[in-house]
Amino acid sequence: SRIPVGKFKIGRIAFERQAHLTNSVNGDPYISDPEWARREKIVSFAGYPLVTSDRLVGVVAMFSRKPLNDFVIRALASASDIIALGIDRKHAEQIRLTNLHYFESMNKISTVINQTMDITLMVKNVVDAIRTVFTCDHVFISYPCDPTVRSMVLQFESEGNEYHISHNELVKFPEAMENVQKDIQILLNSKEPVMFNMTENVGNAYIEFLKGMLSVRSLMITAVHPRIGKPWMVGLLQCSHVREWTSDEQRLCKDISNKISDALTNILLYRDLQLSEDKYRTLLENLPQQIFYKDKNSVYVSCNENYARDLKVTPDEIVGKTDYDFFP
Repeated sequence: SRIPVGKFKIGRIAFERQAHLTNSVNGDPYISDPEWARREKIVSFAGYPLVTSDRLVGVVAMFSRKPLNDFVIRALASASDIIALGIDRKHAEQIRLTNLHYFESMNKISTVINQTMDITLMVKNVVDAIRTVFTCDHVFISYPCDPTVRSMVLQFESEGNEYHISHNELVKFPEAMENVQKDIQILLNSKEPVMFNMTENVGNAYIEFLKGMLSVRSLMITAVHPRIGKPWMVGLLQCSHVREWTSDEQRLCKDISNKISDALTNILLYRDLQLSEDKYRTLLENLPQQIFYKDKNSVYVSCNENYARDLKVTPDEIVGKTDYDFFP
């Protein structure tokens, strides 16, 4: 159990950062359960704050049915310094591993994003990578994340037959969808991932909606806001057990969603540019006039079929040439 700093004997030691020693537990006003001490015949107590580099990392304490002599008190004081150093080193190692996992995860997501400019393939690869990073049962990316629509497309990657769901599935919201709309709006307004679990959010509209498809126990979702089009949604689902999403996982989820947002923006811009170029090319090829483009050095950049036909070349063959190549 966790003891608040400043509460009871252990918490007071942490607050004051001072050792507390007594061979008269029964008369000590800071004993939280004197009846237990009398029943167990406890007569002494020794507690030391664990401090390293002026940072409190814990408290080490002991109760005894015998009075504590000087040897035991000195040994415990010496041990507290060693324990504090060990805890500090373990904490530093945990931070190192957490940061390593973060950077490896972000690199993994960046790698799969940069592999393709095909939006469907990119989404599929990212979904698979996120599930691997978080080791959860499901990950989905859905579009649009819009409280005004009545359906969305979910792209799932599932682990194991027990939690299987088909890919690229069109999911329709229930008829009574007002509460689902409210939950989606809450997500859109939040700058941080939103967490739900079935023990604390029983009856939540969005949880109940997903529960209709999967046995969802815990869910973390975040909105993705590309600079083009409507928002998307990324969701991490745990079905096998209730999961408490850590602050490090929330940070990673948020940063991954930002990375996805940038990728979607680039892909959608590229797609729109291609569509614009295709329309331009179609228009260019169907005009009856002879049309060409040159750069500032009078080098051909492109032309339509009518112009190339007069020169008895193809449009591709004219690129990079000048009039001197055709009229020496």
